[in-house]
Amino acid sequence: MNLTTPINRLLYGDCLTFLREWKWDLVDLIYLDPPFNSNRSYNAIYKDATGRPLPAQIEAFCDMWQLDGHSERALQNLPKLANQQGVSQVVVDILRTWANTLRQTNPQLLAYLIYMTERLICLKSVLKPTGSLYLHCDPTASHYLKITLDGIFGHQNFRNEIVWKRTVRGFKGSQFLPRKFNNNTDAILFYAASKDAFFQMDRVLEPYSPEYLEQAFKLEDEKGKYYLDVAFNRRGASARPNLCYEYNGFFPPHPSGWKVGKERMEELEKSGELVVQNGKLYRKIRPKAGKIRNNLWDDVPEAKGDEREGFPTQKPLALLERIIQASSNQGDLVLDPFCGCGTTVEAAHNLERRWIGI
Repeated sequence: MNLTTPINRLLYGDCLTFLREWKWDLVDLIYLDPPFNSNRSYNAIYKDATGRPLPAQIEAFCDMWQLDGHSERALQNLPKLANQQGVSQVVVDILRTWANTLRQTNPQLLAYLIYMTERLICLKSVLKPTGSLYLHCDPTASHYLKITLDGIFGHQNFRNEIVWKRTVRGFKGSQFLPRKFNNNTDAILFYAASKDAFFQMDRVLEPYSPEYLEQAFKLEDEKGKYYLDVAFNRRGASARPNLCYEYNGFFPPHPSGWKVGKERMEELEKSGELVVQNGKLYRKIRPKAGKIRNNLWDDVPEAKGDEREGFPTQKPLALLERIIQASSNQGDLVLDPFCGCGTTVEAAHNLERRWIGI
């Protein structure tokens, strides 16, 4: 199958089957929301083009695991798979260590980790050096998955553990106090394929609140709101190499150095962004498009209303749009190997990316 052409494709089957056939360095961005080892079976009714249910209900995925002959064969085949896909032997060594420990204590978890390691190795091989992978999971096995990803991608290419706060759900049977705190967050493990991975923060900046803008930017001129900041470095800051820039031809240089270089100081002067007050030089600081976003995402609620498709593990469109905007460009290829009800491919299509969903 030639997947180098810009054709959007929805494929049915085990992603491992397709990944083994594809060429290397194909995909720009991978998002996966795989089984979480939740010990639950999820089903979805697929319909034909007329909206009528197909004759049989297709099991979307069964998140119940058993250490059987297939898992054992997959474990034995991992050294060969890792070698073929250029992945370090350390991944296989880690899984063998876990196998010795978990085979008796938690065989279901071991079966799950074998399943995920096979697919993550192949996903790494189809990702471009400029690409990234976002793995959506929860605390059930996220700590094991992170160690696995460290081995496959390299710990140096770990970027963030993003915490997504879902809508808070209460315990049923509230007449009884629960024996633990409520779980209402997921983890999204963000890894780059290499140091050259694409990332554009200014596309996903967090908007400033009106209260913050009103409090922080109290001054105003014909260009808009601003506040004043001293143009020289404060104590402890490194000095710029230019120490003799003179404002309006007479302003003395500051011994600590300027915060910006000479060319930038000249630009600020020409645009009227420098101000002298009380014998000190200040520059006008104006509000930017937003502030840099952190790794706690508590502003994206679960999918609801018309967005809901009835798929039990559906993720909100806004969540995928943020990831796709930050880590890909228009025309890039986005892959979701566990695409469920198709939120990723919808977001990719809306943002003019090519996509593959499995």
